[in-house]
Amino acid sequence: MQLNNLTFRGGVHFEDYKSLSNGAELQVMPAPDVITLPMAQHIGAPAKPIVKKGDHVDVGQKIAEPGGFVSAAIHASVSGEVKGIVDFVKTDGSKVPAIVIENDHQDTLGYTPVDRSHDDLTPEQIIDYVKEAGIVGMGGAGFPTHVKYMPPKDMTIDTIIINGAECEPYLTSDDLLMRTHPEKVVAGLKLIIKATGAKKILPWPPCRRNIRRAMKRISLLRLRACIFQPDSFRPVWVAWSPTRRRPVRLWMRCTTVNRFMSAS
Repeated sequence: MQLNNLTFRGGVHFEDYKSLSNGAELQVMPAPDVITLPMAQHIGAPAKPIVKKGDHVDVGQKIAEPGGFVSAAIHASVSGEVKGIVDFVKTDGSKVPAIVIENDHQDTLGYTPVDRSHDDLTPEQIIDYVKEAGIVGMGGAGFPTHVKYMPPKDMTIDTIIINGAECEPYLTSDDLLMRTHPEKVVAGLKLIIKATGAKKILPWPPCRRNIRRAMKRISLLRLRACIFQPDSFRPVWVAWSPTRRRPVRLWMRCTTVNRFMSAS
């Protein structure tokens, strides 16, 4: 099946309203007095609680183990006392266990931060850290990230796509994150490259006007060579162009991992 056979007439381009927030600063919201943490904040099997009523927990302490291969650990976001494990009604009407914690507002840390700058971390260690941290995707499904880095043995990950396009109206969190903490974005990318063994990178899509400042900020980290002078360009299909009234291709900047590492 060819994409040029899938054209259709119509389509609109909505105002994105990103100017309402893309000039604001990132802020830390105050924590509530009581928090409820459902055991299904991800796709797959719900997590299994490993704490009980009356236990004291600290910030970042693991309070639930993954309930299966496609599942994720859950950690306390505040320090305080576990008040109980209750049934929590999800938006689809189903019920899952949830841990209720009364915040003591002490923010006592319950973990030792990992030094992610170590070059001697193995791919297995990186994936283990990601799994232990309970990291999941933020695109809606909440897919456990460590599973994405563990393809079947007969398959390999060739290219890492860094998607900061943020096509939805109003959303600017990725844009602000790239502009405010570009060094962390780059550090995370290096870890992903090592964990997956990928050979190519498709950096931030250049077609979005709203992230050009973020791209410029990233380039200050001596990455200009690989982002703006890539080794090659790769055609990527876009299903519909409201102005051209047909599918179009965008030529995405593509660079090799070796070039990225030497530039950064």
